[in-house]
Amino acid sequence: MTDTTDARDAVPAATPPTTGRTTPEAGDTAPTAALVLGLLALVAAPVVLWVVDVGIAGLAVPVVGYAANALARSYAARIDYSPPGDGVMRRAQTGRLAGIAGALVFALGGLVTWVVGNDQLASLGTLLFNPEFFTEAFPTLLAEGLRITLIVWVVAVVLGQVLGVVLALMSISRRFLIRALASVYIDIFRGLPAIITIVLVGFALPLAGLRPFGRNQIWYAAFALGLVATAYIGEIVRAGIQSIEGGQMEAARSLGMPHQLAMRLIVIPQGIRRVVPPLTNEYIALLKDTSLIFIIGLPASSGSFFQGRDLFRVGQNLAQQYGNYSPVVLAGIFYLVLTIPLTRLTNYLDRRLREGRSAEERSVAADDDVVDVGATHGHGGAIGGGA
Repeated sequence: MTDTTDARDAVPAATPPTTGRTTPEAGDTAPTAALVLGLLALVAAPVVLWVVDVGIAGLAVPVVGYAANALARSYAARIDYSPPGDGVMRRAQTGRLAGIAGALVFALGGLVTWVVGNDQLASLGTLLFNPEFFTEAFPTLLAEGLRITLIVWVVAVVLGQVLGVVLALMSISRRFLIRALASVYIDIFRGLPAIITIVLVGFALPLAGLRPFGRNQIWYAAFALGLVATAYIGEIVRAGIQSIEGGQMEAARSLGMPHQLAMRLIVIPQGIRRVVPPLTNEYIALLKDTSLIFIIGLPASSGSFFQGRDLFRVGQNLAQQYGNYSPVVLAGIFYLVLTIPLTRLTNYLDRRLREGRSAEERSVAADDDVVDVGATHGHGGAIGGGA
């Protein structure tokens, strides 16, 4: 009888593949060199910038920092394992970080030194960010400019939203003439620059003897922006309505609901809910467009709550009065304070709506699975009963 029990023992054990890298060696000077170069770059950077003027020779600092980084990375690539508590690898990494820090200190410190020492940049800073003119312009911008800007914006938003929904319904009407009128309106007011619309409404209507808003230019400006917003909001709402599945309308009609009532209670609310983020973006764009209403010559506040200049006009007038553009910059800061929270709100609403739709889809899928399982069990029971 042949003995085959030890045949497996004759097969030599597989040797682990070699990686071409080694473990740390005591005589390797790369970690120490990286540490020395890194610390040298970190210490030399502020000295070269602000203590000793060495001219172009100071460019050696980032070169030394780069050398420390390259040396440490090369050393880390050569080894395969660093024992716990071994300070060699830590030494190399410390040198690498010190070299990077030295190069950054040199670059940023040099940039700051150049900006501070440049007379033209210093003059530009005084022209745009003068604290004295900020303080003097702030009360007028807050009490008059912000008030008028918000009034015009709110009126334009309300007008644009109401007329935009009407325009969206006209765009999806079954009658060709109504759809054509909506298309012409959208093409005109989306194609014209907003400032041209403001000029035509603010100047042409009063010159023609048409003064539906009296002599207060604020209402003409708000009406013009509302006309522009109507075109954009109408297209947004139309897209939202048409994104609703046709089964929604069919289900409502099957319950005996008239077409108009189904649109008002079922389709339009869902469509507007889907387009809340782009609507908010349009509101932000409309808020920035209020800076264009200065073109129709808004007068300074005369005591009436609904009279005055917008933020940009106030900043422009104060800049001409002071000979300094800090009021214009401050007006821009006011716009940022208004628009940045609205932008964050848009992102939040978009995220919530997407998460809500995902949850609804998962719930519907789970319900479908339950129905399928129940149907399968019922079918199996019928088969069993028949058997």
